[in-house]
Amino acid sequence: MLGSGGLVGRALVQWLEEREYEVLHVRNRRHIDLRVPGAMDVFNNSGVSYVFFLACEVGGSKFIENSQRELQTGIIESNIKMYQVVFPWLAAHDVPFVFTSSYLQGTANPYGAIKRLGEQWIHNL
Repeated sequence: MLGSGGLVGRALVQWLEEREYEVLHVRNRRHIDLRVPGAMDVFNNSGVSYVFFLACEVGGSKFIENSQRELQTGIIESNIKMYQVVFPWLAAHDVPFVFTSSYLQGTANPYGAIKRLGEQWIHNL
């Protein structure tokens, strides 16, 4: 579970564990930084059969409406790095996954743009 430390991630982990699924976690970037090339290799021999990709750098809820160019650029770059690490790993290991987007993916802000990019990336996989 990528993003198991978030609101949705914690609830989904609880639901899965109550049904006796074994869940491997990436809680947040302090746990495993998915922006670092090779970060997913920790799972190479773990028998991962499915991934929930809930991780997304948003900089907090205030980011979505924030117009600070530096913050927006940093968040976009951070997510692109994460996509560059995670999506190729998933494809190379032929692991099925769910990528969580957002109803805000259609908005004209950096958060919407990064979610649209993720959707297009997985569409091209």
